[in-house]
Amino acid sequence: MSNSDQAAAQPGKARKLPANNLAMHDMFKRVADKLKEKEKAGQDKEERPMGAAKFEEHLGDFFHPENIYNQTRNFPVCPSSANAAKLEAERLFNEGKQEEAAKLLLLSQANTFQHQVLLQYSKKLARQAEVAAKKPVDPDRDMFENSDDSEETYDEKQKRLMLFQSFDKTDVIDRMSSLPPTWTVVQICGQDPLVNRFKATKKDLATDSNPGLVLVRLQSGQVRVSMCPGPNTRACTPYMKEFQEILAENTHINRNEKVKSKYWELRRAVDFRMDALLRSMENKWLGAEKISLLGLLKNPKDQLLVKSVLADTISTLFSERETQLLESVLSSSPFLSPSQLSMAISQAVPTMLDTDITMLEEAASTRLSGLASSPRHPVILICDNTVQSLPWESLPSLKSCCQAVSRVPSLPFLHSLWSAHSSDTDSVVTAGVAQDSVFYVVNPDKSLPETQERLDKAFKVWSNWEGVAGEEPSKGQWEKALQGKDAFMYCGHGSGSKYLSGDEVEKLRVRAVPCLMGCSSGQLSKLGRTVDPLGTAQSYLLAASPALLGFLWPVTDADVDQWTVTFLGHWLGGGEGGEGELLQAAADKRKCFRNVLNGSALVVYGLPLRAKGKMGAELKSK
Repeated sequence: MSNSDQAAAQPGKARKLPANNLAMHDMFKRVADKLKEKEKAGQDKEERPMGAAKFEEHLGDFFHPENIYNQTRNFPVCPSSANAAKLEAERLFNEGKQEEAAKLLLLSQANTFQHQVLLQYSKKLARQAEVAAKKPVDPDRDMFENSDDSEETYDEKQKRLMLFQSFDKTDVIDRMSSLPPTWTVVQICGQDPLVNRFKATKKDLATDSNPGLVLVRLQSGQVRVSMCPGPNTRACTPYMKEFQEILAENTHINRNEKVKSKYWELRRAVDFRMDALLRSMENKWLGAEKISLLGLLKNPKDQLLVKSVLADTISTLFSERETQLLESVLSSSPFLSPSQLSMAISQAVPTMLDTDITMLEEAASTRLSGLASSPRHPVILICDNTVQSLPWESLPSLKSCCQAVSRVPSLPFLHSLWSAHSSDTDSVVTAGVAQDSVFYVVNPDKSLPETQERLDKAFKVWSNWEGVAGEEPSKGQWEKALQGKDAFMYCGHGSGSKYLSGDEVEKLRVRAVPCLMGCSSGQLSKLGRTVDPLGTAQSYLLAASPALLGFLWPVTDADVDQWTVTFLGHWLGGGEGGEGELLQAAADKRKCFRNVLNGSALVVYGLPLRAKGKMGAELKSK
């Protein structure tokens, strides 16, 4: 009897198949054994939910990897996710988690612009890959040989720096260490208490209430979040509504009033309204938090004076954070009323005794009053879509101390732009703006003959400048100037986008600093109720322009022309009393506008930079 017959004869014993027929059965057995092991160990779980249900478990934890807002940050969604992040930041702030609140606020800013940047760099990389694919292959080249082509290119690096980061893995605050330590970065967000998924008002209409403000301040390695409630509007017009009415009245006066005496009377009235609005914004809306918009003191003697006042007055030992916050408050004390100073000190150190607060107030008023006119390092503003149209640079405190201010769309973009220029020795940020490397376009459509007459004489002082006056520049001239010169002056209507559109600008890598001296050249406009505002300024920034000077709303040509000449002499003149730093030069000469409304419209975007060399001798010889 054979072995197989014996196995078949034994009851209850399965016939053993040949080994080569048991491979699939063995696999099934292993899977079954593993499942039994999990059951025995108590590791078996219910099936994970699919679709939107899988996000419900971690809906309230924005820093969890599976939070729905965290996992969909790279989708161009409606602003509901940004609004939700702001509300969550408010909750975290109330719990004392300032750094986590700051991360949510910083990463929920300018998401539309961030998508625009990523899209543009993706297009550039796709065009480069298409060109590379058409190049003939070298038959003698070793395909495994390392080459420089494998290194990260400029466009690849910029795209990587602008990629959306998960809330739980972000290093957005840590990357502040890569920026100059003298810079102060402040983000201003409007916090609407009635925020919901669908905005009820039209894109260009103001709400009937003043939104609260949320400020994120990053300075000297410290992160501070503060909130300013919106003032009651029962007895006054909401700020945004008053602002829009002032601009509408300004446009009406400039277009329709022909009688000179009546024109200037109306201009003075609208200037008074703007001045009153700015003072109310500073004292009623910001209150003591207005000092958050002031930069670090430049003069080492001033810094030592602040430290000595604190050391001589209070013997208590403070933490490093408390010391820095107190020094920041004391350095800005000349701009605060006694009640505001007391509030600012108590917020910096909540445990400080009332007697110590009183002594600090007295010491600051007697020994630090001279700091009101002390020079300060620049402040970089990041304004959300609710408040970006307001002239924060012209607040009375900032204007009185000539505070240098610039704007950028977001903190990730600031990192990206600084990385692009700080590592480039040929950039005007590192090498400086050469006074003889300027191209100008004056009155290209021939509708501003008086502007051409005024500026043509002024620009001829700079013998090495190139440009056109009274004629349209070609597209090639415009592109060549932006990519080859250090500065670009446009003196005409608008931003000059009719000669080179924003889409065409974005395809370039801009080297020059554009000074667009036309109406609304620096304005960002909403194209819908639920999208971030965009404009020509952002197109230039997207093209890596180091900085841009423009205006937030319509301005008058005569006032702007005389200011342009004054500003250029101060910035690029290089003579005695001049100021080579672009932001500081603009701040110094903001008061030189004849009209408050024109001066308040001035805005600078981008990085702090300076002119190089001197041309004082040439100017004097002319």
